[in-house]
Amino acid sequence: MIDVFEQEKREIISKIEKLYQEYSDSVMVWESKISFEPIVGHNYFLYNFNGINTLSLISPEQWNKKDSFIGEFVLTSDRKWIRKQSKQ
Repeated sequence: MIDVFEQEKREIISKIEKLYQEYSDSVMVWESKISFEPIVGHNYFLYNFNGINTLSLISPEQWNKKDSFIGEFVLTSDRKWIRKQSKQ
């Protein structure tokens, strides 16, 4: 019986952690420098240049800025930014 509640507790904690990460990512991207109108469903790339986060259309593979790369994000229809999983 206790195992069932422990499993549910772990699942709830996992969901909360995922939600908090999505919230943090969305705030980080929306507070970054954006010089264009992002389109829902498109992938964008976040960089940190001299302490300023900047959203770009250019991937780190197309541009020699891998040392400044934070992550790849997609804008959802509910205006959330979701971090894409890195391909390693």
